[in-house]
Amino acid sequence: MNRNGMKQQTQGSPMGNGLGAAESFAKRWGRRAITVPLYTASCLALLASLPALIVIAAVADIARRSNWAAVRFIALLAFYLCCEVAGIAMSFFLWLASVLTRAGHERFLDWNFALQQWWAGCLFRAGRVLFRIRVDIEGADDIGEGPFIVFIRHVSLGDTLLPSTILSKRQGLRLRFVLKSQLLWDPCLDIVGNRLPNCFVRRGAGDELAISAVRRLMDGLGTKDGVLIYPEGTRFTPEKRERILERLASGDGELFRKASTLKNVLPPRLGGTLALLERNVRAHALFCGHWGLEGVTNFRDFLRGSMVGAVLRVRFWRVAFEEIPRDRASQTAWLYEHWSRVDEWVGQQKQR
Repeated sequence: MNRNGMKQQTQGSPMGNGLGAAESFAKRWGRRAITVPLYTASCLALLASLPALIVIAAVADIARRSNWAAVRFIALLAFYLCCEVAGIAMSFFLWLASVLTRAGHERFLDWNFALQQWWAGCLFRAGRVLFRIRVDIEGADDIGEGPFIVFIRHVSLGDTLLPSTILSKRQGLRLRFVLKSQLLWDPCLDIVGNRLPNCFVRRGAGDELAISAVRRLMDGLGTKDGVLIYPEGTRFTPEKRERILERLASGDGELFRKASTLKNVLPPRLGGTLALLERNVRAHALFCGHWGLEGVTNFRDFLRGSMVGAVLRVRFWRVAFEEIPRDRASQTAWLYEHWSRVDEWVGQQKQR
């Protein structure tokens, strides 16, 4: 039983990894045999060469008048790799402590949730401090008690840290994530993420195995739990929006009409999103729009200094469980209605 008195699926169940039985023990540990030494060696190499790299970056920043963007990026990269190595080490000690103390699985989950929150929080705070980012949050005080299905916009590498930083740390929510399987090449996300009830899916996967894995995340949600999904499935760019609209143009005319009205977000992918709503028996919906991370879609953007002194605005709103439709067609219309609200809010921020 979890802290809310409800039975919770754990890593021993198929929920633990959305790839399910499709990923063998050999494949998982074969990947870790590459990533763990690679990240450790990269961290040591970067730290050894850090003084020289800082000098080179400083010279480049002076020449480009880039407000020390390269220096800030080198410092952030070094901090990220140190967090990775520290996270890997702590994940090992958590496992060892659970064996030596014979800790129950719920306690082991608590330890790993805390480690996940620490890791994401450290990276987010480091980025804020190094790039002097101001964060404005609206609607967080009105979130209230869960459980929740969280629908969040995806535009940048940075917005993957927002949920753990805001919802977990400030609101106390234990989130279960629907994430891309490519993120498993980050060893901390791989090790700790597979211990927790998360779901890693292959990009564009719409098969029943992936949909079932996403659907099972809804089982056993307590009042301090939530399932988080990025409905767009990939980071927004105008080019991706055009390609998606081209595909939709040959299908459902009404769906294409709704999708074409969205200017600042991608049309939501319906497979995983509707699978969560189909399994929902008590969770409220929580929508999250954000603006300010559009300038960091890749590491080169950090070097350009586009995030120095930026303002990150985040907006939440809650929809009660009773207001969520029950049939698939109505759920699709309801989802587009609220996703259009995200689109409209983002558009307003662009004009500020």
